[in-house]
Amino acid sequence: MAIELECDGLHIGKSDHYRFDAIRKDFKGVIGVSCYGDVAMAKDFEKRGADYVAFGSFFTSETKPNSNIIALGILRDAQIKLNIPICAIGGINTKNIDDIIEYHPDMISVIHDIWTAEDIKSQCSLYASQS
Repeated sequence: MAIELECDGLHIGKSDHYRFDAIRKDFKGVIGVSCYGDVAMAKDFEKRGADYVAFGSFFTSETKPNSNIIALGILRDAQIKLNIPICAIGGINTKNIDDIIEYHPDMISVIHDIWTAEDIKSQCSLYASQS
């Protein structure tokens, strides 16, 4: 659908990893790939044309409650071994974001803590003030 709609970006999870090369060939926008806790996988996707990679979950996630929790140190390892931007994702909220910021990922993805907030705009402002 992202190809047909000529979207600017697309994020691929494990269910579409096997289709990455075909998607990359036909999709001209930014492509990110979930690599969970696997830096070698991320390096492979970097070589194959991923524009960024995501690692997580770092904390228990309301969005994906069955996701595995990985160590924050993966962010440091990824920064050493990769040349593309790194995104931290998974259970991140205003109470634990400082633990993520300490590792200086290029991006941080927050879903549940924003979309379930009583005032989404104010909640986003809390994150913007921490950057």
